[in-house]
Amino acid sequence: MALIYNPKYFKMERSRPVFVKIPAGTKDAVYSRDILWVKGWLDGERVQLFVNHWPSRSGGQKRSEPARMAAALTVRHCIDSLDIITPGVKTIVMGDLNDEPVNNSVTRGLKALGDVKNLKPDELYNPWVSM
Repeated sequence: MALIYNPKYFKMERSRPVFVKIPAGTKDAVYSRDILWVKGWLDGERVQLFVNHWPSRSGGQKRSEPARMAAALTVRHCIDSLDIITPGVKTIVMGDLNDEPVNNSVTRGLKALGDVKNLKPDELYNPWVSM
């Protein structure tokens, strides 16, 4: 995983890969691509980014869904844990999730919803829902 950015607007402080363990029987492997976590300053504002490439739908959507849910729950766990350390930091989840904005991995796993006005403190805004 990689993040390409313009240093004029983004100043990276720290980054690390996040391991995703895949449930047995959902894919041929028990691991997936790591998620890249990056912390820094975007135009003067503290942010954390999660760069993703979640497991594909090969083998069928139903069989592979738990693998993408595992990736979503991994990101969600990181967000919740980091929120304790740095409350209020802005979070951006990006990349190829291999799911639609209304699939369970996004709505239930990430807690990413399309109604920005009624979000709870632990939910993410997903601007793609209305599309």
